[in-house]
Amino acid sequence: PSTSASLHPNRETVLKMANRPPSNFLSHAHEDQVETTTSYTYVNSKIELETLSRKLELETEVGVSMKFHDIRSYYGFACLLVLSTRNHIYVIDTLVLRHQISNTLRDFFQSTKILKVFHSAKRCIESLHRDFEIHVVHVFDICVAAKEMNIKVVSLRSLLTKTCNILQDESEIKLMEDSNRQSFRIDWRVRALVKEAIQFAVNDSKYLLKCFDALINRLIAFSEMKKKVCIDTKEEEEEEDIPEISYCGSSDEDEEDDDDDDRLDDVMDD
Repeated sequence: PSTSASLHPNRETVLKMANRPPSNFLSHAHEDQVETTTSYTYVNSKIELETLSRKLELETEVGVSMKFHDIRSYYGFACLLVLSTRNHIYVIDTLVLRHQISNTLRDFFQSTKILKVFHSAKRCIESLHRDFEIHVVHVFDICVAAKEMNIKVVSLRSLLTKTCNILQDESEIKLMEDSNRQSFRIDWRVRALVKEAIQFAVNDSKYLLKCFDALINRLIAFSEMKKKVCIDTKEEEEEEDIPEISYCGSSDEDEEDDDDDDRLDDVMDD
């Protein structure tokens, strides 16, 4: 049985937000085609982290991704936290700032006004909770949204190149493929990280908000379509359940009974 200690500390807030319709995400979507930012800042000091925290308060949606080390480790641990806004990307060194992240970024992750956009959020959310005791509120998971719309291939590359048509340039597609492939070979514990490694982390995060923008309108349309199908199906079922009632004249059975009575009267008269 669950105890009060095991419940999510933001349980009531999460339950209230869970009952909101998908259309509430529209306020976070941008229809205009803004150029994807490539500029980034490497954050590895307490002062820089506190400055970043104040900047994040002004944002309404932020893309979130992480880099882990899990070789010879059961759970693994976070090495980098990458936050992408509409105009800049911040790469946070979670090894150097391990003891500062919890207090400095907790308000950001628990804010109901700032949407946190992930691709496959499960591992990131578990890591934030386990490594930094941070509970995340107000999340949009691109992977879950794509599955909800019955999209079969939900990898970020497939969504960007085929589903959302964000990446069309062959050089950009190749750069992303190389980043994904090389990311698994990098030891993210090593400090100082080479510039190429940091760029790989940036490439994984910089398209999150554009992918969100492209998916949200499709998700709302899909949700409305499902709602309409449910209503139509319910109306059809109700029509099938209505019995046929004759309000004018008698039914066929009543007419047959009257014929039988007439024949009986004829026999009796004879």
